[in-house]
Amino acid sequence: YAGNFYEVTIGANWKPNANWNIRPNVRFDWFQGDLTANNTDGDPFDNGNGNSQTLIGFDAIYTF
Repeated sequence: YAGNFYEVTIGANWKPNANWNIRPNVRFDWFQGDLTANNTDGDPFDNGNGNSQTLIGFDAIYTF
């Protein structure tokens, strides 16, 4: 793809007690560029239909 990819992620740490650390996050990716330059596949996200995507996730860490 002729252009630039960008991303931003935001998250938090939540400690409900001394042993658990819960970390939710949201990530947003987007593309800005010239899709006509050497590209026949369409946009880079959503199976060629979108120029951005949002991902939501979390992890949990248990310390013992």
